[in-house]
Amino acid sequence: MILTRLEIDNFKSLNDFDIDIHPFSVIVGNNASGKSSILQALDFMAQGVKSDFSNYLSDRNLRVDDIKSKLLPPTSRKIRFVSEYKDKDIVLTWEFEVLTLVGMNKLILAYEKVVNQSENRILMLYGGPEDYVLDEAGEKRSLPKGYDVGSSVMKLLGAKFKPAKEIVSLKNYLLESNSYELLAPIDMRTSSRGDSRVISKRGRNLPSFINSLSDKEKEKYIHKLQELLGNRFSDVRAKVNKRPGWIQIDSLEHYGNKEISVNSKEMSDGVLRILTFLAVCEFSSESSFILFDEIENGINTDYAEKLLKYFYSVSGCDRNIIVTTHSTAFLDYVKAKDIIFVYRDAKGNTCGKHIFEMEEFREKLDYMYPGEIVLNENNASIINSLLNKGEC
Repeated sequence: MILTRLEIDNFKSLNDFDIDIHPFSVIVGNNASGKSSILQALDFMAQGVKSDFSNYLSDRNLRVDDIKSKLLPPTSRKIRFVSEYKDKDIVLTWEFEVLTLVGMNKLILAYEKVVNQSENRILMLYGGPEDYVLDEAGEKRSLPKGYDVGSSVMKLLGAKFKPAKEIVSLKNYLLESNSYELLAPIDMRTSSRGDSRVISKRGRNLPSFINSLSDKEKEKYIHKLQELLGNRFSDVRAKVNKRPGWIQIDSLEHYGNKEISVNSKEMSDGVLRILTFLAVCEFSSESSFILFDEIENGINTDYAEKLLKYFYSVSGCDRNIIVTTHSTAFLDYVKAKDIIFVYRDAKGNTCGKHIFEMEEFREKLDYMYPGEIVLNENNASIINSLLNKGEC
C-alpha cells in the first residue's frame, strides 16, 4: 500500500490544500511556507489510528487552538483530511473530519469514511445515516454509538469486527508509519535502556534500537553506513555507560593503522542523523510512510548524492518517504517530478505544486539540474510565477 494523494483543510496554514504524493517526495519552499505543517498533518492522521488525537497534542505540547487554522473564521470548527492510497490494483480513499472544541481543548471525531474506489464500495462509515464497517465477508457490522470518539474509528476495530481486508491493510500501513520531523541531536545522544525495535520521534532511544539488532542486521546496517560515509566506520556499538542497564552508542573509526572510539557525545549532528535515517529506513515496515524534516541539517553536501540515492532505494510501491529540505544542492539529486514546491498565497494559505510539471520549469531541465533551477529562479520569482498563473 502507498499514499498517492493528500487533501487537508483547516490545519494550521493548510486550507483547501491538495497535492499528489509520490513514493519519494521532497518538499521545498521558504521558511514558514507550510513544509513542516504537511508532515505534522500526516503524523496527526497516523496518530489518530495509533492512539488518540489528545495524545498528538500532549506529545507536542500543543493545544487545539495551535493546530486549528487561524486564517479561517472561528465558525470553521472542523479539520478535514482526505487521503488516497493504492494497494496493488485497488484504490482506497480515507476521509475524516475532527470537531475542534477550542474552549475545552478537545478534538472529537465528527465523520469518517473509507471507500474502495475501484469497486465504488463504502467499507466504513461513521457520522452518516448509519455507522458501520464491512467485515471480511462483506456484511455490515454496526459501530458503537453514544459516546465521543477521540480517535479514528479504525483504532476501535478489534478482532471481533473482523474488518474487510482493505481496512486491515490501511490500518496496518498507518500503524507502522512514523514521523521524525522532531529529531534532535541532544536526544539521539541520550542514553537509553534495554532493547527497542522502534525509534522515538526525537531519536531518544537510538542506542536501544542498535542494541536490538541481530548480528546479520548489524552487518547490513554497517555496510549501508560505510556506503554512505566511507570505510573508516567499522562498527557502531551499544555500550553500557556508567549507570547499570543504561546504554549509549559509540563508533569505531579507522585512520591509517589507528582505531579510535567515538562516543555519541562527541559525534557530529550529521553522523547521528545519518545513523537514525539508516536505522529507520532499513528496519521499519515496508508498508508505511516515513517523514523527515530538513534532511540536510548537519550533513555535508558531499554525502547528498549517496543519501538521496539511498532514500530512493528504500521507497517504492509499498513505502512512502517524504522529506523537506532547504538545500538546492540536495535537490540536484532528486528526480524533478518528485519535487513539491510550497508557498503562501496572498491570504496566507499554503499552496503546493509539482513545479516541474510546468513547461517553463521543465524545459530548463535540458541544461540544468533541478536544484540549479530553483537556485537561479529564486523562491520569490517562482512564487510570483505560480500566483500569476492562479496555481493556488
